Amino acid sequence: MHMNLSLLGSLLLVPLLAAPAVAQISTFDTDNDGWTVINNGESPLSWLATGGNPGGCIQNQDASAESGWFEAPAKFLGNQSAVYGIYLRFDLRTQSPFAVPAGQLVELVGGAGQVSLRFPMPTLPSRKWTSITIPLVASAGWLVNEIYPATEEQLQTVLADLQHLRIDADIIDGVDQDVTSLDNVTFTSCLPPTVSIRVSHFEVCWNSCTNKTYNVQYSTVLAPDTWINLSTGLPGNGTTNCVLDSIPVGAPWRFYRVQPVE
Repeated sequence: MHMNLSLLGSLLLVPLLAAPAVAQISTFDTDNDGWTVINNGESPLSWLATGGNPGGCIQNQDASAESGWFEAPAKFLGNQSAVYGIYLRFDLRTQSPFAVPAGQLVELVGGAGQVSLRFPMPTLPSRKWTSITIPLVASAGWLVNEIYPATEEQLQTVLADLQHLRIDADIIDGVDQDVTSLDNVTFTSCLPPTVSIRVSHFEVCWNSCTNKTYNVQYSTVLAPDTWINLSTGLPGNGTTNCVLDSIPVGAPWRFYRVQPVE
């Protein structure tokens, strides 16, 4: 028997080659860690000591017709060449009752001429924390001016002189008072774990007789003429006999039978 049990708790996009881990991280457990909000009228960013994922978080309540952004502090900026090829990861929650429209989730601005690269908005469930992992390679979907696919050279140039890192703080367009929360922002080379449980061996046991010989067979379907020999000519000894079956990875379920040889 083979079982694969996958537990998915995050939004994951395109695995990459690993690179050295980088120390920048904002957990918001004690304060807003220097983050601000822009394009939201006069409404300031809020820091909450509880309600994050877990611990504290920052929050923006929409108060402007413009698109609000969470703006990263200096520790995420400057020469960030080392993060090319790894990931930007953060937790986001929207408390809007409306469906999440198409838009842009992250903006990176940098290099000569302040090139703007944006990453498209994925589907987000309402009122739930979602862990988002975005590869820092252009081929993952980064766009120039929200239209043209970015090149790897453009992304590397922006990261080498990163002047702004912004995360969408106004998921729904318009002045509708929707609330967006942010937590656990980091550059990282470590992907969130995907848990699996596999039964790699199965033991078939039966009570044997000393004057009998046994064949152990298996099948992946319960149908005539589908049985395959696992072990044959096994002499009984009057006790419980067992045979161990190694289950190949990816194998379907198996049925077993033990047949006395006449």
